[in-house]
Amino acid sequence: ARAVRHLGAVRGVMAFDYSSTVSTIVIGLAKAKPNLAIVVPESRAIAGGARYLEEFLPAGLKVRFVPDAAIDHALEACDAALFGVETLRADGSFLNTIGSRMIARLAPLSGVEIFGCTDLLKLDLRSYEGHRPPPAVRSYDTVLLEGLSIENLRNVDTRAPELEVVPAALTTAILTEYGPVPPSAIWDLGRKVFGVEGAGR
Repeated sequence: ARAVRHLGAVRGVMAFDYSSTVSTIVIGLAKAKPNLAIVVPESRAIAGGARYLEEFLPAGLKVRFVPDAAIDHALEACDAALFGVETLRADGSFLNTIGSRMIARLAPLSGVEIFGCTDLLKLDLRSYEGHRPPPAVRSYDTVLLEGLSIENLRNVDTRAPELEVVPAALTTAILTEYGPVPPSAIWDLGRKVFGVEGAGR
């Protein structure tokens, strides 16, 4: 509800890769703004866009569903891009599906604000002590190579991260149960909520 109120002035929103939190926010926002433009890019990496359709269409929402290669073009119809958060870090950065950082970098060119959407429970308290490992790398063989009948596919390397870090500097705010929080304020809010002692920047 706080996120919906904060986003009340937006005309269009992009929802990238499935998040139940983002889905709830978009459906609530669309109820308050029937003419809201909703853009959902689809990536072959996880097919998270289709999962949004499974919730948005039964709710009666109209959706612009585009390939992720058209993200730059699609951002022109948006004022905000919403991301779920796999892991929130104390410095205000967060991890989400690959493609998120690209959108965050492109967004300012179209005047689009970037929001991570999460309960504060996603805050990794180990990050106060510097625990910020790089995202794990996985194989995309099934996604990219399955069904191809080309010789020597064994020579193809499809490894890439599943998640990537969206820096605090590219994020407008983290939408939490405590309201919209500037990324720079996550450090102190997390310490207050979880009683983190002795954590220095």
